[in-house]
Amino acid sequence: EYLHNLKEQPNEAIKEIKWVVVRPDDLIDDDDKISKYNLYDKPQKGLFGGGVSTRANVAHFMVDLITKDEVWKKWEYQMPVLMNVEKKEEGSETKK
Repeated sequence: EYLHNLKEQPNEAIKEIKWVVVRPDDLIDDDDKISKYNLYDKPQKGLFGGGVSTRANVAHFMVDLITKDEVWKKWEYQMPVLMNVEKKEEGSETKK
């Protein structure tokens, strides 16, 4: 609710705060290798159990957010959902 209010009705004191909330699906440890992943504007299969997200991929995306202006500008003031690509799946916005 707070983020919704921040996005919809920012007040003067917090107007300069820029944010992105990265929402991994079922967060798992893996072998620390970055793999392909998709970014969505909302959960794809409900709140839980839609897919998995490795910590390495979440970290990779967060680094991209702070080091690549075009990535930040695309997702600024949003809450993208990150899900690993299943081997047979082709993603809507695949990153690696």
